[in-house]
Amino acid sequence: MTAHEITEDPNDRVAAFLMHAAQGFSVGTQDFYATYLIGHGVLKLVVVALLARGVLWAYPLAVAVLGGFILYQAHRFVMHPGIGLVLLSLLDLAVIALTVIEYRRIKTA
Repeated sequence: MTAHEITEDPNDRVAAFLMHAAQGFSVGTQDFYATYLIGHGVLKLVVVALLARGVLWAYPLAVAVLGGFILYQAHRFVMHPGIGLVLLSLLDLAVIALTVIEYRRIKTA
């Protein structure tokens, strides 16, 4: 994932950090994160597409999907602690908060 960035700029700090962090992961852990993040992204894209079309029931669906991800991430964190799951959960919480705010704004308009 970082090979292109490193060849363009060998001093790229973000790419170097990601490479260094990933070296500590087992192949199984790398596979899990890759699969999980792809699934996470695909589900979010589906929900965002529904929200962009103005489908009102997509707002509670988005909160439920992201809440499910947070619960799974919390379970995974208990089993395998790591800062990545915490950061992903915080991002999901922020998106939930923004979704709820937008849903309330639309419902009252």
